[in-house]
Parts: sequence; structure tokens; C-alpha cells
Amino acid sequence: MQTNIPLILAASTLILAGCSTTPRTWEYKEVSSVSEKNTLCRQGWKYAAFVHAERGADAFLMKRKVEKRKVDIQTAALAVATLPPFHSMLITVFGTHPTPDSSWKIGVSEDSIDFARPASGGMSFTADSHGWRAQAGWFVFIESESRVWAYDGDRLYLYTETSNGNNSWGAIYYGVFRATNFDSNFPCAVPSEVISHLPEQKQKDIQTRG
Repeated sequence: MQTNIPLILAASTLILAGCSTTPRTWEYKEVSSVSEKNTLCRQGWKYAAFVHAERGADAFLMKRKVEKRKVDIQTAALAVATLPPFHSMLITVFGTHPTPDSSWKIGVSEDSIDFARPASGGMSFTADSHGWRAQAGWFVFIESESRVWAYDGDRLYLYTETSNGNNSWGAIYYGVFRATNFDSNFPCAVPSEVISHLPEQKQKDIQTRG
């Protein structure tokens, strides 16, 4: 549809003026009949300009203010919708490792491990505070959006994140390999992916504990 250029420029000016409004912005819609125009007016829309078409039907340009917060929420929702689904992840190299779905960002070094949740926070462990000291054979396994397992070559850790509405909190559990048995306070079974990466004797210790 070819439109009248001066009127298009006028409409563009209105759009730019609306976009500069804070904290609201303008939403625009074209309708081709007076009845549609009147219906939108009753719904809170305002008449902005008349768009004359040399070919096809003329149109009324309508506008309404939209709260910027709603626009931001829609943009955030779209960003979340485009994230890939969660997949478990094994980490064996020092550094910072975010999951593709952005649910976790795990930072690991020889004397510290950081269980970071971009959405809610997280918890940091150091050699002094929780005993983490990466030795030969260490690894981190991100099991789910709420559980991460970490083995420092000596002890096995489980960090969990629980959410209830807008509130969330983290908890740490320990598994200790003793001379004759494996002792832990884990609230769930150790997954097979974690067991398979432990030394053979420690695999047997966990499986024997049942």
C-alpha cells in the first residue's frame, strides 16, 4: 500500500515523541473503518493521524500508552523463552562455567568453589570455611536446576537450592569417606553420574552404604 509521504512523516514524528515518554511508551495500530476506530477509542486508544493511501484503503492511526514495566516484562519473558532447556553438566577444569540455560554459574579454583544462581544468589565455599581443596580427580556435576554435586578428591558435597514463591535458600550437605565406611547426610541418593566418576573403591563404599 503506497501512502501519503507527508502523513507518514507526521506519524513517525508522533511515534518518536511517544517513545521518549518515560516511564510509558506508545503502542500503535492501524484500522481501516470508523467503527473500528470508535471501538478502540472506547477501549482507551487515542486517534493519532489519518493515513491516506493512493491505492487500497485509507486508515486511521491509533495509539495508546503502555507502561514501560509491561514492555520490559514482555522483553524478559521473550528472552527466557529463547533460552535452551536445562542439561546436566560435568566440570573438570578450573574457571567459571555458566550453564546454557543460565540457571547456574559455577566458579571453581583449587581452594574455593562458588555455587552461583544468577536468579537468586548462591553460596561460596573456601578451604577455610567449608574445607574445599581441589585435589587429583576432583569434579563438579550439575545434576538439575536445583542440585549440584562436587567432589574435591576427598569429600563429596551436595549444594541444593529451594524456592518458594519469591523466596529461595541454599543448603549444603557432606559425604565423608572414612576408613571403613561412607558417611553422609544427603537428602537424596547419589546419582549414577556422580558415582561413576569417583575412584573405584569410593564407588564401592557408596554402593555398599546403599
